[in-house]
Amino acid sequence: MYKHGTMPETTASITDMQINESKYSVMLEEEVDRYFEYAKYIASDLERRQYQQLIDLRAKQKYLYEFWRKRSASSPSIVNDEAYYTRIKVANELFSSGFREGWKTDRGRIHVIYGPYDEIERYPSTSESNPYEIWHHNNIQGGVIFVFVDRDGLGNYLLVHSTHRNELHEDLWYERYALKMH
Repeated sequence: MYKHGTMPETTASITDMQINESKYSVMLEEEVDRYFEYAKYIASDLERRQYQQLIDLRAKQKYLYEFWRKRSASSPSIVNDEAYYTRIKVANELFSSGFREGWKTDRGRIHVIYGPYDEIERYPSTSESNPYEIWHHNNIQGGVIFVFVDRDGLGNYLLVHSTHRNELHEDLWYERYALKMH
């Protein structure tokens, strides 16, 4: 039975020893909350709601531990927590702009979810077009692309097209987003 502010039953089977051996056991509440926020791209709506209802630090630590334990046990193709958080760090280093953390940008989100691109095409600003990038991920769905355009010239690249089945698809991306209006 689930009681508000406590762990859902599905995670009650983990032991204190397992938690104590994990990196999550020494995290302060702000850090645990931040690490769960980082996981928002892969957490389900139910998981987000359950986490938001937790009020005890230990329950949050257990939940985060179980969140990643379930994913690593269910499929070897799922990115583990170390790889995922490394992608967050790299996204912050590469894609932060102004006051926005890199993992919260479109390029950062794609990097965190799908990993680094295999190839990239960069097109600088010209008199006819805004700068844009085309990322190639060759090992996803037989090969996909992600297209990002910097419409304001400030380094804020927005995802405007992809051939990935779960992402934005806009065949007229060049005309609508990259082409400068004269």
